Amino acid sequence: MKKILLLTDFSQNSLNAIEYALQFFNKWQCKFFLLHVQKTSEYITDDLMVAKPKSFIYRAVLENAQNELTELIRELQQQHEYAKFEFQALLDYDNLTDAASQAVDSNDIDIIVMGSNGATGAKEILFGSNTLHVIRNVDSHILVVPENYTFNGINSVLFSISHGQEIKKQALKMLKEILKTYRSQLNILLALKEKNEEMEEALKVLLKKRFKEISFKFNSVIGLDFPEAISAFVQLSKIDLHAMVIEKEKLLDRIFYGSTTKAISESIQIPLLVLPNH
Repeated sequence: MKKILLLTDFSQNSLNAIEYALQFFNKWQCKFFLLHVQKTSEYITDDLMVAKPKSFIYRAVLENAQNELTELIRELQQQHEYAKFEFQALLDYDNLTDAASQAVDSNDIDIIVMGSNGATGAKEILFGSNTLHVIRNVDSHILVVPENYTFNGINSVLFSISHGQEIKKQALKMLKEILKTYRSQLNILLALKEKNEEMEEALKVLLKKRFKEISFKFNSVIGLDFPEAISAFVQLSKIDLHAMVIEKEKLLDRIFYGSTTKAISESIQIPLLVLPNH
């Protein structure tokens, strides 16, 4: 049984990601954990001043959130009554990344699914820039679903690799399971700063070992930044899922050289499957 963590703030964006997840994993027996995180910043000063002790307010708000979770699960059970699904509500009073990490550890989660509408806009919402925080700080497979994206099968998958990136065997386990289950076409994209035939040939040999019994088309793009190479390939090809190993970037590297993870997460056009490299 797969254990899947669904992050929700009850917005349409998160509900769309949940529906995508239920259709995506319809071929598996699954237990879905729906996590809602209540944030202190949502309380205003006047509420605290006119109310009884804070704990009363917190209990009341958490009770409302619990009722919403219960109702959401009831609706999902009705809509997917014939699937091999179980549901459990999780409610936390924490920051998002800590709550998600704790849920992953305590429930032996296989993958997190969350929505994203990018990090643009004046108002930060749970599935905007916080998507990036989850990718960077929570040690789990993560499936990020773009705003308003609907499930249409997984016929073609892109797996992208940047210059000099190490790909460990264990990191590809879930990706290979998805490819075999959906019998998807695998496209592998290598982004290089300059032509390097020796590296390309060595990588092809390694990939044949890593994707044993799975055929793939190998593509290389020269001279483009990694996010630009991905964007160009997705625009030219019909891709249903983009998978990649995202390294946990060092803070100084992000400050002085920018962030590949940030550039990719903010511009995703199709669902992004993040693979932990261990």
